[in-house]
Amino acid sequence: MGADIYFENGEYFRDSYNSSCLAWVIKESYWAASDMNTEGKNAFMKKLANITDKQIKKYVEKKIRRELAERETNESVDEYIAWFKEKRNFLKALDEKGELKIDEDKWSV
Repeated sequence: MGADIYFENGEYFRDSYNSSCLAWVIKESYWAASDMNTEGKNAFMKKLANITDKQIKKYVEKKIRRELAERETNESVDEYIAWFKEKRNFLKALDEKGELKIDEDKWSV
């Protein structure tokens, strides 16, 4: 389960509802954004595109490190940081091209 977001340019973005949810880094939610109009959803996605490395590291150190310690896994803190940055960088690249505009008909959470 997760957020499936399509953009007007045809690009697709998926963010899962687990510890690796980019929106949770800034204490936001796709569910809350669902009640917004298109302009609000675009602004929400822009907030995600502008998450800083510092915010990512703080979230991972606080939340993910504890979760990794509680379960047996081969995943590392560094891998999570890289995953968050990859998601953020995808959105940031769209924003820099002026293409961070959601397709309202294909917003699914």
